[in-house]
Amino acid sequence: MTGSRKIWMFGAALTLVAVFCGALFSTAVHAHAAEPSSSLAETYTAQTQLVNPPTVVCDVNSAETLEKILSSAGGERPSNAILRMDAAAQIVDEHGTVFGGFGEIYKKIEGKIIPVVSVSAQAEADALVSFLTEEIGILDLAVLGAPDLVKSVRERCPSIRGIIRVSDMGAYECVKTASMSRAGTVLLPLKEATYDTVTYIQSRFKAVWTEAGDEMDVRASVTSGAYGIVAEDFSLVYDVYGTFPPTHARMPFNVAHRGLPTTHNENSVSGTRAAIEAGATHVELDGMLTTDGEIVMMHDDSIARTSDGAGNIESMTLEQVKRARLDLFEPREEIPTLQEIIPLFEDSDAVLVFEIKSKGTDIVTRLKEILDETDFYEHIVVIAFGYPALERMQRELPEVPTADLNKYTEGNFADMLSTLGKYNCAISTNGSSTKTFNENYLRDRGIIGWYWTQENEASVDAAFEKGLTGLTNNVGAYFGGKEEIFRVVRGDAILTDKELSAGDEIDVMTVRYNGEMELTKGKVGYLADRGGYYEVIAKYDAGEAVYFTPVFRVDKASAAAEKQKEMGGGCAGSLSFAGAGVLFAALLLAAPFVLIKRRER
Repeated sequence: MTGSRKIWMFGAALTLVAVFCGALFSTAVHAHAAEPSSSLAETYTAQTQLVNPPTVVCDVNSAETLEKILSSAGGERPSNAILRMDAAAQIVDEHGTVFGGFGEIYKKIEGKIIPVVSVSAQAEADALVSFLTEEIGILDLAVLGAPDLVKSVRERCPSIRGIIRVSDMGAYECVKTASMSRAGTVLLPLKEATYDTVTYIQSRFKAVWTEAGDEMDVRASVTSGAYGIVAEDFSLVYDVYGTFPPTHARMPFNVAHRGLPTTHNENSVSGTRAAIEAGATHVELDGMLTTDGEIVMMHDDSIARTSDGAGNIESMTLEQVKRARLDLFEPREEIPTLQEIIPLFEDSDAVLVFEIKSKGTDIVTRLKEILDETDFYEHIVVIAFGYPALERMQRELPEVPTADLNKYTEGNFADMLSTLGKYNCAISTNGSSTKTFNENYLRDRGIIGWYWTQENEASVDAAFEKGLTGLTNNVGAYFGGKEEIFRVVRGDAILTDKELSAGDEIDVMTVRYNGEMELTKGKVGYLADRGGYYEVIAKYDAGEAVYFTPVFRVDKASAAAEKQKEMGGGCAGSLSFAGAGVLFAALLLAAPFVLIKRRER
């Protein structure tokens, strides 16, 4: 063999080895990239007296804003950054001006700020999916967009989180659409993020973010109870937080565990009714399936502990179950079916938190049949420890919000996030969680913290002070009648013939969890002059705590009179604060007061 031929063969062999090694390397890189990174962002903690304030989300819509978040990564910074992606996986502003590739920008914020990738077309959604499956697998990320686009991304990248942007949609439709789109967060325009709407959505496991442009917008967002505020000027949001005295950003949900188990039979008709009357926003009950396919309310496998009967529910027919009587408390009563529980919720705004206790998953199919028969969808959420049940819920009842009851901690959170995404569920976990876990791990990712089980009054008070939102507890009546805690303090839309200033006295209505209302005096806390009217947030000092009303409108009598004159009418009348407050109270008392407005399904 000639020397030149040997050299050629040696070179060819090297080329083949290089190609082979390159292929192996490429395969290894691709496999690694397709596997989501378990890295979590360490979010910033605001210096504020607000308890559990809304997470701060920066809308990156200019090169200046992008530079600001990149340079602020070591200090005050937003928890999340909304980055608009185009069809080439580049980050752009709303006009299409390119800031750089997503991978390049992500590396600069990784570990410090959570990326929220906004997509507005299917090509952009596809670009995000391609990036996450072929370039860098990112776990700690959310996709934001219209419901169909979020669903498209989440179905192909189940580990990440979803945020739907909606407008002109009823509160129940928001919940249903978010669930079916595999989203845990709803982004609403500020004008639609009223206290009632926000509370309604968040009472069903979905967090609400809203948008703010100026200082009053930020305050209105805070007092609406929203879980997140989106603003291009994130520093403004933190500055406004600093103006609040010590106060809670939102009031917790009073989840009555098995009804009122210290005074009534567990999982009973009487206990459920009493819990709702005592001010429970939710009643948590356990469901199991009989051998003849009926759902009955029972926590234990056996009926022996809570009734005068014996036997395991899942080995009994409904007729056999009905022979027993719950006997922990008087009156002795039947073990109820789900159909006997449902009517108790129909004239209230309480939510049934239905825990699947059955070991099998056929209970999901029967649950769907009952919900279809009773049209009870608006009043129910489902929780479970078993992942097969959560997976079947996702397939058969995707419109019903669900939550995982397994333990989530700072240590296992990265691993559990994939589970959260896979089963499209919220989190209801052990109540020993820390304030840091509740805020920096959950809230900053658009996840409402639901916690079980506060056993007594002291543990309820401690959880409340930490700012925990969903409090499953055994003392729902104590929570409902607690004098120092108000469900909401409301102001009223009135006419005034005086110039308003911060500190002026104004009528407010305090409402406790159990529905007790009182017309009392508050003060103007914050206001914005909008020309013909004021936007007002009133402050009420309850002695042990300070409360703020949601924003309300106060019309100027002079502007109203001028408008009336232009329309050819007489001079408009002027309501005094006291007169308007009495009218407000009369209107509330004239009909059953609801803490959260009902929405048409």
